[in-house]
Amino acid sequence: MARFLRLRGGANRGPIVLTLDEVEFLIDCLPPPPEASALRGRLNALLGALRSGQPVPAEVAGERPSSRSPSVDHEVRGSRYRSPALTVDAAVLRGPREALEILLVTRAREPFKGKLAFPGGFVEYNEDPQDAVVRELAEECGIQAKNPQLVAVRGHPSRDPRQHVVTVCYKLDIEGQHEPRAGDDAANAGWYAVETLLKSHEGRARLAFDHADLLAQLAAWLDQRHRR
Repeated sequence: MARFLRLRGGANRGPIVLTLDEVEFLIDCLPPPPEASALRGRLNALLGALRSGQPVPAEVAGERPSSRSPSVDHEVRGSRYRSPALTVDAAVLRGPREALEILLVTRAREPFKGKLAFPGGFVEYNEDPQDAVVRELAEECGIQAKNPQLVAVRGHPSRDPRQHVVTVCYKLDIEGQHEPRAGDDAANAGWYAVETLLKSHEGRARLAFDHADLLAQLAAWLDQRHRR
């Protein structure tokens, strides 16, 4: 006999009734980590409790928890309030200011597949963002760098169509001549003239996310440092 799960649907909504097989199917339909990690964890905990016959935690089933339970309150805060994801972007430059070039990757995946972007990616749990930007640059371009210097923090809720993502951009130093080698989720990696990308609408349109604005912010950051 199929077992059913009854969930509270929220304000002005009736109850939601799902079979356990439907819950399992819902978990399989979720996007891969790090997206929807909190929801995946709650659904897996719920499914395991129901299949084993154990009591379902109140915060998972959608019931109002007791205000006398600090641990439940903490878990409810973690699941009720959504937090932005965190990424890093690497700004690697070469050449004189009047002929400056920047290292960019061509995205191999959606969103913005085929567009140019700063090398970068998601910060892993328990990872320092400064370590993450060095790691991402090595994974995407095969280049080792050092001395991360903070350039910008950008976090407009619409900058990434997947979810609210805050990014931290660092300028990194490299030594000698480096030919990038595309890896990880980059289709290609190469050097591009900063002025060419910024001076026209066509150049800015080649960049993914808000990276045209990020590139302009990087150029202003370099000019300000040069005037000091």
